[in-house]
Amino acid sequence: METALHFKSFILGDIHRRFRYSARRPMPRKILLVDDDPTLASEMESAFAEYGFSIDHAPDAESGLLLIEAFEYAVILLDVMLPRRSGLSLLNDMQDRSLTTPVVVVSGYLPDYLREALTTFPHVKLLVPKPIDPKALASIAAPAPASVVWRRN
Repeated sequence: METALHFKSFILGDIHRRFRYSARRPMPRKILLVDDDPTLASEMESAFAEYGFSIDHAPDAESGLLLIEAFEYAVILLDVMLPRRSGLSLLNDMQDRSLTTPVVVVSGYLPDYLREALTTFPHVKLLVPKPIDPKALASIAAPAPASVVWRRN
């Protein structure tokens, strides 16, 4: 009986120490870029690093969804035209799973009907046409602290 109590207090103490340690560590400031352009990914990585953000890069919707489910991101930068599945299908998957990470759509293909379709997704906060200047986008998106509530007009 005494051994069971000792084991229980050891486990609870270990959990408490881990919780205290993890509570003190700052959450990493991460952004997910879902885009099939490796050059843009490299430029975005450099631009956002200046503001203390790290970028995870997913070259397609499938790997993007895996990363979204595995990690927390401050924002997702999403291209619409992707190999195999579109960015719209990724947005549908996010909505089906009740994932609410803010999304900035960065695409060279934004006709009116697509812009209207994107307004149906509440987590899409901004549409940015390509070509873009990664440093300009970083200067807009990065300074906002994670606690800022994104609003769409």
